[in-house]
Amino acid sequence: MLVSDSTVRGGVFFAYPGKPDLRAETLREAADLLRAAMVVPCETWEGLDVDGRLIIGRITEAIDRADTLVAEVGTLNSNVFFEVGYALARGKHIRLLLDETDATAIRHWKDLGLLQSVGRIDYGGNAETLVQRLTSMQPEAASERLWDDLVSDARPRDPRSVFYTGVPVKFKAAQDLDRLLSRRRDLVMRSSNGDDLGLAPIKFYAGEIYRSAVGLVHLLAPHRIRADVHNARASLLAGMVRGLDLPLKMIAEEGFAPPLDYQDLLYVYSTSRGLQDHVNSWLDTLPPVDSRLKRPGRLVLKVELPVRDFGQYVAEYEADELEDYFIETGEFASILRGGSAVFVGRKGTGKSANMLRAAS
Repeated sequence: MLVSDSTVRGGVFFAYPGKPDLRAETLREAADLLRAAMVVPCETWEGLDVDGRLIIGRITEAIDRADTLVAEVGTLNSNVFFEVGYALARGKHIRLLLDETDATAIRHWKDLGLLQSVGRIDYGGNAETLVQRLTSMQPEAASERLWDDLVSDARPRDPRSVFYTGVPVKFKAAQDLDRLLSRRRDLVMRSSNGDDLGLAPIKFYAGEIYRSAVGLVHLLAPHRIRADVHNARASLLAGMVRGLDLPLKMIAEEGFAPPLDYQDLLYVYSTSRGLQDHVNSWLDTLPPVDSRLKRPGRLVLKVELPVRDFGQYVAEYEADELEDYFIETGEFASILRGGSAVFVGRKGTGKSANMLRAAS
């Protein structure tokens, strides 16, 4: 289990949803109690003096001032998960809260999946219990922060790379956007097609974001199936992009009500053509491909050298780099000979890898 490396200290920012009212009231009370018990600055999003300024700017400034983010994650609230992702990438200590007496909150935690390895604090929906558990936690021995662990072995940033989070529902606009991006030969798409978002551990997505130059995140309208789960996951990843100060574009179909945290980062489209034009124009602002950034030749593995990298979690994420570690098998030879009409197997058995190499 990954654990942030310090108990609560320094400034603390509380992230929680405004609804239900009882939960918001509990977190406000906990912030007051913690402030009194530890004599540390404790801020909540409700306590910020917006004064006509952009909400996202005020919230990110508050997180930057804090040393620790305490976040209630039982409602799949997109604002909260955006703030968690932002705080992660900013190297903050993270304390995730869950009311374990709430069956819906437990289900949401399991559905989310992405943060299972980070750990959480169960507080029973009680402010005094929460403060007691926060103040009694002992600092861990590790000196690095959680973000350092997540990107410890990430590859260097590629100025052509776009971290793209697709959607699991392939309606016309989503399908057209996927096709548009696949035609952009000047860019490398480090993407999730939506239906596999959350299958990989958080460390994988952190590494993909870290090595990308920009982020493009597609959100679902509320009427789409499992929109709440997808949008919570995507918001977490979008927050990580924002936390690294990378250009970020968030897109959603008409009918999506933008959360306060990123309403000024969002483009809401009403037609597929409008979406494609907007995304294409935005991608055109990226720096041109440097002709010196040529792909290396085929990697020759020698017996005396350990294999250090067997590629990404999903082959489609690095089609351009697949040849560097792909091993030709009897099944692959059968495809080339035309002996295989149908190639089947469970997820992760090499269907996509074989298809991509055979097509190449």
